[in-house]
Amino acid sequence: MSASLRRAFATASRSKLRIALIPADGIGREVIPAARDAILALGSAIPKPEFVNLDAGFEYFQKHGIALPDASVQ
Repeated sequence: MSASLRRAFATASRSKLRIALIPADGIGREVIPAARDAILALGSAIPKPEFVNLDAGFEYFQKHGIALPDASVQ
């Protein structure tokens, strides 16, 4: 599939992408920013991304007693 066809398909199906970021702990703290930059580097090849940071992981568990809150799953 050509880039222009992918772009047309993506634009037709959505005008904006909503992407959840869950850095959690461990490698996520290093990988998530790089992944976000890679998505942003796509520029106009995809609909404009909206990034939503969500809580999860061991540090969250230590503070709140649950590793993945319901709000992060919805």
